[in-house]
Amino acid sequence: MPSRRQMKLPLAVYGVYMLASLFTGKRNTFVCEVLMLVIYFVLRDGLRARENRLFRKRTVLWAVFGAVALMYVLELVAEIRAGHGVRARGVFDSLVSFVYSQGASFRVIIQTVNNWDLFDHSQAYRFLFYPFEQFAHNNIFIRTMFGLNPIVEVQNTEFVQTTSNFAHVLTYMVDPGRYLSGGGFGTSFVAEAFVAYGMAGVAAVSALVGVAFRFFSSLLTRHWVVIALGLIALKDFIYLPRNFAFLWVTNTFNFTYLCFFAGVYLLALLFVRLGAHVRRAPGGFAARPAAEEKT
Repeated sequence: MPSRRQMKLPLAVYGVYMLASLFTGKRNTFVCEVLMLVIYFVLRDGLRARENRLFRKRTVLWAVFGAVALMYVLELVAEIRAGHGVRARGVFDSLVSFVYSQGASFRVIIQTVNNWDLFDHSQAYRFLFYPFEQFAHNNIFIRTMFGLNPIVEVQNTEFVQTTSNFAHVLTYMVDPGRYLSGGGFGTSFVAEAFVAYGMAGVAAVSALVGVAFRFFSSLLTRHWVVIALGLIALKDFIYLPRNFAFLWVTNTFNFTYLCFFAGVYLLALLFVRLGAHVRRAPGGFAARPAAEEKT
């Protein structure tokens, strides 16, 4: 695990990215990043001896107060971005509004159940596996090999009649005017699995998610490549109630990330090798092997 000193620069860069996400309207991204960092530090602290752990009862209590303050600030930012300005609202009202606004996944499931008969259930499995379809169509190697066309997502009638994107189809089905004007309900892995395979599908996908979180509990004891890919996947799993069921697969195991990790590994080997040859003695000259010094 990196030391506190080694983590300062990465956390500073990550903090700038998170603030940029917050102030450009990506509040969900900001919340997921915060939760991912919290989970990382909790898992890291769990590797310490019990008497040396930082997360104790007092720390948890302060974390609860911090979470409440963060929810209040996020709701305030949302009000300002919506053009309402800073309104005189109580803390409790702001927290209730914040929690209600997070219930979008529940509303997606309700709309799915209400419009169950309108789906073509012979093709509904494609909603669940849409991330793989999108990956195949937009990956230049697979697209060239099989003669596929790239998927460009737009919100119009022609696209929604041919796509397997559940978020687009559900929004157009419930409220065409809202869809054509750029709005949307989003999606949920529960709704996708339910439409595709009923309650059996929901149980199977939920079991898969449970196995993944069981793996995450021991993530920091594994190889650094597994840790890096696991943390990328963890961010997608946190947002899974409002996301595609298998988007975490294509987001984690993609060509860009694999090339990046391979490059980091090769650079690390290069620096280690250079460090072994450039290491110098206190007098400023390269240290000689012990055999030469004896002769």
